[in-house]
Amino acid sequence: MNRAQILTRRAWAIVSVCLALLVGPGMAQDIGDWAYQRPVSVTNDGSTLTDYQVKIVLDGDNFDFAQAAADGADLLFTDIDGYVFYPYWIETWNPAAEHAVVWVRVPELPGGATTIFALLCGNPAATARSDGAGTFLFFSSFEELAGAGGMNAPAPLVTPTYDGSGQVVHPDVLHVPGGWNGYEYWMGMTPYPNGNDDYENPSILVSHDNSTWVVPPGLTNPLVPMPPGHNDDTEILLVDGQMILYFNETNNNGTTYVKRMTSSDGVTWNGPQTVITLPNYVMSPTVIYDEGIYKMWYVRSTAGCSATSQAFSLRTSVDGIAWDAEQVATLDHAGRVLWHMDVQRNAGLYTMLFISYPNGSNCGVTQLYYAESADGLAWTANPNPVLKPVASRWDSANIYRASYIIDGTWLRIWYSAMSTSGQWRVGYTEGDLEEFVTPAPVTWTQITGNATATTDHPRTGTHGLREIGASTYPRVFAPLTNGDICINVWYWEGMSTTTNFMALLRLWDSDNSVYLNHCIGTGIWVGTSTAYYIYHNEGFIYHPTTVPRSAGWRHLSIASSPAGCEFRIDGTPVATTTNLDPALINRFSVEGYLGGTGYFDDAYVRRYAVPEPAALVGEVGVVQIEDLPGDEPAGQTPAAVVILEQNIPNPLNPGTTIAFSLPRPEFVTLQIVDLRGRVIRTLVAGPRESGRHEVIWDGRDAGGSPAASGTYLYRLVTPERVIGKKLMLVK
Repeated sequence: MNRAQILTRRAWAIVSVCLALLVGPGMAQDIGDWAYQRPVSVTNDGSTLTDYQVKIVLDGDNFDFAQAAADGADLLFTDIDGYVFYPYWIETWNPAAEHAVVWVRVPELPGGATTIFALLCGNPAATARSDGAGTFLFFSSFEELAGAGGMNAPAPLVTPTYDGSGQVVHPDVLHVPGGWNGYEYWMGMTPYPNGNDDYENPSILVSHDNSTWVVPPGLTNPLVPMPPGHNDDTEILLVDGQMILYFNETNNNGTTYVKRMTSSDGVTWNGPQTVITLPNYVMSPTVIYDEGIYKMWYVRSTAGCSATSQAFSLRTSVDGIAWDAEQVATLDHAGRVLWHMDVQRNAGLYTMLFISYPNGSNCGVTQLYYAESADGLAWTANPNPVLKPVASRWDSANIYRASYIIDGTWLRIWYSAMSTSGQWRVGYTEGDLEEFVTPAPVTWTQITGNATATTDHPRTGTHGLREIGASTYPRVFAPLTNGDICINVWYWEGMSTTTNFMALLRLWDSDNSVYLNHCIGTGIWVGTSTAYYIYHNEGFIYHPTTVPRSAGWRHLSIASSPAGCEFRIDGTPVATTTNLDPALINRFSVEGYLGGTGYFDDAYVRRYAVPEPAALVGEVGVVQIEDLPGDEPAGQTPAAVVILEQNIPNPLNPGTTIAFSLPRPEFVTLQIVDLRGRVIRTLVAGPRESGRHEVIWDGRDAGGSPAASGTYLYRLVTPERVIGKKLMLVK
């Protein structure tokens, strides 16, 4: 089946997307829904600061983490009257260590004065509002995929396990838009520390945002203990308000027992019930509930994972407990042997993601593939792998069982994989199906054309050449009014045998051809010891520091002021240079020749003041914000920031509404841009008054022709900010 056939056959239903509420004007809030209120006092001994990012550190002395959501999703920052909602971003949240770092964008901090605002928490129904793009001058969570990694997740998710290893296999993820019992994402999985199946017992994790995963409060993993043999292959689904978990007990007596557990809240589970008993090994019982019928597919192996063929079967049930006899299923997948799988149904078409290994090999060398079926029995696979291992990455050895969701043509994948060191993790990736089944580009031009960075895919990862900025998009590094900028990147220093040069991050503006000495960075030069961090100027004149390189997260930043520039590691200045124009400090690169492989988790640009304002968190109950008639939308004061809302509807066909808010009258530009950076349509280019504005895009380009289906960015440009968000056009 070729790609054109895939596109022709995919007449899938579009899943409606709920608008994520953003911090901004017009958002009604019942402050009484938050149980706890604390004052935050910010003392500014310098000059008056506007639109300033304040760093707030929470610990066991000033904050009770038990009063907040497990991932901090219920935090809310307001003015002292509860009228204005301040944008914020959670940089670090670790309840176990009683430590968190939160950045709050405050409209104004008068010089020589103390400003007080409110920190609220304790609302289980609150929508997560952590928003890096809305908090900083520039922000990237590196949710794009590029280079040799293809569409693979650049780094694994953090998945806590009862054994403490964090290693996970066989994920099955359920997404419930709007949430179920407090969470939108539910994951069934089994720990698998370095391939030890003794720990492979069914466990549950939950998440608000598909980024931070935690154990549901009140639940203790695993759900069942180790049997005489091992458990494996979880499958989770929600039917009529009841959560159902299927899994295998693979016993030492040569028998596999397919078992079923149920729960009304995801925390309290009924004991396992055996529903199918089969000889030998059953792999990945994947279950869907389709028009009142349960349908289960699985692979049954008589010779383990090196067999030249595996039995592929379908069963049906009216109650999910008593199952009909096996029906033989077939898969057109020449030269490869089916192993684990996951099945979905979309608008009458059955789809499947499955792993397979070459005939004559074994399941230690699997790759992920895509297949379709009209009846659930006769399947045709696309010949190109969806995902395959990537050298020197977390998924370098083996791509394993995956779970997925299809929205229109958009594919979201959670997949397990093994590294060459034997560790098992789960990663997340997403994109148009066509992107996955098309061979990956191999050159920078093929990957990006003339485009600069976008943020459309899963967070955190290694990158080849990453260019953010250039001369047109986004020009975030023009001099600020006070000439002060701070650029920060979290960098995972992992020593590697890789010898390829990697310029992992580069941020610049359009003036780099004029000002030749406004770059500072870190790097490793051949012949120079890799034991210490090194910084350099744009001429790549390297200077070693005394800070040793060692595995772990390092917070690298550059602080610029009229007095010069400091290179900092974990907040401590390690080098100072005046061989730069401080007003134009705008390039920061982290690179390596020898052992220079690295990972990034969030880059942001913020204003930087000397002295830095200091924040102090007070006790619960000091603030007494009450619900007032003015809390209704019409009575709220707009937050003093530019806000771009998510378009509605999204995906769109054929039109959508894009809303933005301005704190003051400004000249604005609103454009639709494709992922290569080309402007498809300019919707607004002119002055607009303060307040909220709505603009309709009819899905057509500048010439009036319908735009092609796919993913686009819509970009709002004002004198003070450039904001971009993603939308999807489906026909």
